[in-house]
Amino acid sequence: TRLLNSIWFAVAMIPLFFISGITNENTAGAMILTMLMFTAVYFKGKIRIPAFAFTALFFSTCGFLCMIFAPGNSLRVENESAVAEVTMMVGSNPIITRLSYFAYNLYALMPLVILAAIAFVLLKNEIERKGKDGKELVNFGIFTVAEAAALIVMLVPPKFPPRAMFGLAAFLIIAVVYGFSQLELTPARIWKLVLIPGCAVMMFYIMSWGYVGVDAITVNKQYLVRVQIIQEHNNEALIQVPEIVPLSSHNGMYGLKDVQLDPNHWVNRALADYFGVPNIVRQ
Repeated sequence: TRLLNSIWFAVAMIPLFFISGITNENTAGAMILTMLMFTAVYFKGKIRIPAFAFTALFFSTCGFLCMIFAPGNSLRVENESAVAEVTMMVGSNPIITRLSYFAYNLYALMPLVILAAIAFVLLKNEIERKGKDGKELVNFGIFTVAEAAALIVMLVPPKFPPRAMFGLAAFLIIAVVYGFSQLELTPARIWKLVLIPGCAVMMFYIMSWGYVGVDAITVNKQYLVRVQIIQEHNNEALIQVPEIVPLSSHNGMYGLKDVQLDPNHWVNRALADYFGVPNIVRQ
């Protein structure tokens, strides 16, 4: 505790505070919001605010602003081609595109949302039953508000990339773990409140694992078919191969360039050189 409250610790951690601000837009923003809320709670409760809280808030904000106003960030937004593709699929209205990304990611987060709701109700009942001052509920609320802010802010950009889910999932996990840790957990309550919901959440994600597994098997079969075609027609001047289409973002080939119609495309040339054939094109 003495080390955490020292000026030297606050100064030594400055590089890490700055780096934390340039991690991810919605995650860093939610982190800064969390620090502001905890500072306000400490100030209102007349609790001494440690020195590292000030350096953390200042330098994390500096890192966050550097990330937001970086030239590369604006260029990435301008060259985001996937937004147009998704808009064509779900409708011409960009609002529909935003809501589609938002709903998809919220669905993936739903088991944690349900666990957070259960933890909130149980924690609230525990506080009322024991007549506590409710500071546990405040701490729980800070992390859930940070998660909600990190989620809602993703309605602003045209696309909600999956990597943006990491931070808000982390905040929600912290809230859930903290909420359950404040309860008096007897063996019966552990079975009812922890093991059963935990198994339900695992079943939800096992379903997604199955989808990823089927996708991996399908892509492997498509690749083997392609290799067989190349080997059977290796004496031909132009070999036509089927396209490989991964469906899951967890697949190693997802998002990578595949064989094109142009035999001189760099992917086509690399594949042809690898198998030692003249030319390869997509069917």
